[in-house]
Formats: sequence, C-alpha cells, structure tokens
Amino acid sequence: MKNRITLFKKNTSMNTRAFVGFTVFDVIHVVCAVALLIYAYSSDPVLDLLAAQCGTEIVFSLLLVAFIASLAEHNEHHDSFHALYTFAWLTALASLLIPSSFSIPELSNVNWTNHSEALVVTLDIAYIVCILAAFVCTFITSFVSKRNKTWNRLIHVSMILVLISVPLEICSVLLVGEHQMTMIFESIKALAPIVPAILSLTLWKNDEFRNS
Repeated sequence: MKNRITLFKKNTSMNTRAFVGFTVFDVIHVVCAVALLIYAYSSDPVLDLLAAQCGTEIVFSLLLVAFIASLAEHNEHHDSFHALYTFAWLTALASLLIPSSFSIPELSNVNWTNHSEALVVTLDIAYIVCILAAFVCTFITSFVSKRNKTWNRLIHVSMILVLISVPLEICSVLLVGEHQMTMIFESIKALAPIVPAILSLTLWKNDEFRNS
C-alpha cells in the first residue's frame, strides 16, 4: 500500500510538472490575445484578420485550460499519460497553426521585388511549415502512445520544431512593426510555446515520462 501511494505521488508530481507549461502558455496567450482583440476592434477600420486570429487563440486556450484542469494534470490512471500529453500538445499547436493559416491567402499577393516584404513572408512561411510539421509529428504520436521509443522520438522532434518556430515568429513581428503595442504583445505571445517545450525536453531523461 505504501509503495502504491508513493508511486501515485510521483506520477501526480510528474503530471503537474509536465502540464504546468501549458498553464503558462494559456495565461500568456489569453492575456495577449484579449489585449490584441480589444486593439483590433478599437481600430478604425476594424482589423478583421487580427480579431479572427485572437478569437481563435482564446477559444483553443480555454479548451486547453479545461482539458488540463478536468483530466490531464490530476490523471490517476498514469498508463494513459502519453495519450493525454499528446492531446494537450495537439490543442496547443492547433492554437498556433490555425491563426497563422489565416494569412496564407495574403501570401499569393506578395511583391517579391520588395526585399523587406519578401523577407517577412519567407519567415511567415517558415514558421507555418515548422508548426505544421510539429503538429503532424504530434498527430502521429497519438497513434503510437503505447510504443514508448517511437512516441519519445516524435515528441522530441516536435519540441525542437516548436523551439525553432519561436525566433521565426518574433523576427517576423519585429520586421512588420506596424504598431508598438501589437509588437509587444505579439512578441510576448510568440515566446509562450517555449515554456511547455523546454519543460518537455527537461523531462526527456525521466523514466516515468518516457515509459508511461
């Protein structure tokens, strides 16, 4: 009985450490998205694309909060940890991928002779590709959550892609530089994925994380 209680405490502690990064991610995303949403609607004319992106991010962030609070962080059945963790990352990546995809139609009207505009678009494309690749890798892990080696390799690749995407997004935000307030909040929001990604990498050598 004592060993069972000790094991449960270790699992709960590991779950909390693994999912706390998503809580930080959510707080940053919701706060920044709400601020940008207010700015989008207060602008004249209303910034429709920015409003749509922020609205989508808020919905996915609240979904992730509800998922973690109700099930993931306090999961007593630790044998399903990999599946829960995968779904949490899929939700987080969807909150990054879908808003960024709204700007894809604009990419067809780029003036490639304008070097600054071409650079921003190239960064945006690279960012979307990184996030899409991370989403695909994570999506595949949902089918191999019981195969520990495959799951660990794919989730590791996903985290690296997420970390690569962060400087791409920040550079794009700084180069566009339309408004100081949007630059600040967009930059802070772009940094949010670093927290859960780094926490995931720090758990890489944890046997409970790798073999759950």
